[in-house]
Amino acid sequence: MNELERTALNEIMRTVTYIAEKVDKIEQTLEPQTEIREEIVSALSSGKGIVDYGIGSNLGPLGKRVLNEDEEKALGFLED
Repeated sequence: MNELERTALNEIMRTVTYIAEKVDKIEQTLEPQTEIREEIVSALSSGKGIVDYGIGSNLGPLGKRVLNEDEEKALGFLED
């Protein structure tokens, strides 16, 4: 292997290492969000949380809380 090939191989390895470090950082950022989402879904499905019937609703705090469309999208249940 000549010097040019070694240099090219070293640059490739540096690039791969850089990308792997960035992927690790992204995974560390996303991992807590997944745990939080699971806690939110669990709490809402068990009837816990803030009751919000929407503006102008004449419903009181009766029965189970139902997610509105925006909340379902935010939790990933619906696609845009």
